[in-house]
Amino acid sequence: MREFTRGCLMTASGFGAVALCLAMVAQAQTTLQQLGRITAPFTVVSASGATLMRVEDHGGDPLLILTGKSGGRISLGARGDRLAIDMRYDENRHISLILEQENAVATVVMGGNDVNLIAAQDSAGVSVAHEGTEISHLGLKAGLDSAIRIFSTEGKPAVIIGAAAGSGGAGAVRVHDAAGGIAGFLHGLAGGGGEVGIARGGDPVVLLTSNQTGSGGLINVADTQGKIVFTAGARTDGGGGACIYNNEAGRCYGPFLP
Repeated sequence: MREFTRGCLMTASGFGAVALCLAMVAQAQTTLQQLGRITAPFTVVSASGATLMRVEDHGGDPLLILTGKSGGRISLGARGDRLAIDMRYDENRHISLILEQENAVATVVMGGNDVNLIAAQDSAGVSVAHEGTEISHLGLKAGLDSAIRIFSTEGKPAVIIGAAAGSGGAGAVRVHDAAGGIAGFLHGLAGGGGEVGIARGGDPVVLLTSNQTGSGGLINVADTQGKIVFTAGARTDGGGGACIYNNEAGRCYGPFLP
């Protein structure tokens, strides 16, 4: 602009020519300012007239939309405290990133499979879904311990691997039956050692753990009502023993002192 002004004045002759030159300079400055500031909404098109880019104004919240020749679309926008990027061909093929004040979500959708990465104040993890049903989750869910959670295609729990509740951080594995009930488990204990169990209807029917002093192993067998019918293991005073319970009576061999 400076070179244009100098050249115009050097070639101007007479007061009128100088005045015209200054007017042209002023007009050029105004045009450049207008080109540097465009008011939304506006659309940018290709030489053939196809839409390449559109900028929208939603009450002061901006939205930028880029359109590809293949029909794909990229959207970048801000609305309130939400920042978002969305790349998609259609509802079954898209990637989105959302950032808010207290959480962030990344979603990848391809066909009937969804992968979500979530980070929030009370939860964080990776979730995989098939046809809208969550089938696995790795991470921390609100109100629950950190774990790997595997679900059936119907959304029922199948396997959970993580930290046992109230164990001070000890590990746990839980296996579920086809109905989603607990079928078996392996728990670490806060005081050391662990327990392995087989369950029926959610209640343990076989439990393998340590005796009261931790000096040896102990196995308990119960009926589905939770009543112990057989106990065997290492006695706290050394040796071993076993007890069989029928109704209220019990017969022990050893003697048995769990």
